[in-house]
Amino acid sequence: MAVLLWLWAIPTFAELITFEGLGFNEQDPVITIGLASFVAEIGIQGGPQFGFGGNWGNDTGNAEPFSNPGNVFITRPGGYLNLDPIEEVTVDFAEPVESLSFLVCDIDSRQPSPTAIEQLCAEIFDADGASLAVITATAPITGDHGDGEVILVDFGEVGAILKLVVQVINVGPDPSAHRLGFGIDNLQFNPQIVPAGEATWGNVKALYDEHRDP
Repeated sequence: MAVLLWLWAIPTFAELITFEGLGFNEQDPVITIGLASFVAEIGIQGGPQFGFGGNWGNDTGNAEPFSNPGNVFITRPGGYLNLDPIEEVTVDFAEPVESLSFLVCDIDSRQPSPTAIEQLCAEIFDADGASLAVITATAPITGDHGDGEVILVDFGEVGAILKLVVQVINVGPDPSAHRLGFGIDNLQFNPQIVPAGEATWGNVKALYDEHRDP
């Protein structure tokens, strides 16, 4: 009769990616940091193209709230020079994660009219590409572009996350008024805790024999 050993999952701890202290320069592509792989580029607080630029003037130096954890963040590839009206950053995870959150800076609108109203859409997906949750936030119609205001995006305890897509689009009356710029920082998540299940004594002994010192 096989002897069963229950293997309990070891608790994991939150991972926090601040993009600080890694030697990044403005416009550097961000590829992989820990479990996260990015389609994004680096922005620096006060950088003319990436922190933040726009059709209606650069928001240079206005990412001030990011200066508490540091002044390095990520933004969409190409920054202000990217002509695509949909601003997008994607993050893929090497293994499932849960409790995902991050900061977004500079979702704003522009007067008069207002010509541009930025809307954030953050969506997470599982291994099959199915949507797990969507969070949206629309800029107030105040025309205060350049204020560098930071908002928290928090998916709570949702798990099995393998992909994050963050898009910023203009939902205002003038579709040509885009490229106002945005930044993402302080990406935090927990690696998914997966119960290890059970194993036979023979399997455990074989694993021990494989890894023990000669």
